[in-house]
Amino acid sequence: MGAFYDRYGRAAYTIILRIVNDPSAAEDVLAETFIKAWNRLGGLKEDARIELNLWILNLARNNAFEYLRSTRGWLGNSLPKLGALENLSLFQDVARNRDPAQWRILQNAFSSLSGHERQVMELACFDGLSPAEMSIRLEQSPPEIKNWITSALAKLSAAR
Repeated sequence: MGAFYDRYGRAAYTIILRIVNDPSAAEDVLAETFIKAWNRLGGLKEDARIELNLWILNLARNNAFEYLRSTRGWLGNSLPKLGALENLSLFQDVARNRDPAQWRILQNAFSSLSGHERQVMELACFDGLSPAEMSIRLEQSPPEIKNWITSALAKLSAAR
């Protein structure tokens, strides 16, 4: 468990803290995340373990949103059941190339995003906001928000 935590703990904590914005709560959610992960780890197929980093980060993100939902009534029941998004088969559908050149391409794709495109992607991924909610928060029209999302996704998709 120690090696598992040492390898993935810092990244998971960073995501959780970004979402819950409370260091104490983030530590609690992190502990819960690793307990869940540890209990599920034995049931993974050997070939699924290569995507462990994506799985643990997704689990951390989902647990952070569940924490917000349970403590603040945040978003009510409008989010789908996040547990369904923790299935490792989701990550196996796309081949992951660990080539450093591919990582540079991906970094360049993220760097090419405009400020608005990056902002809507962060609001979707870290705050769990829908385009309508982004429109309210950013005081922009829904079509403008959708344009930024579409543009960002096109740039990121082109880098694959």
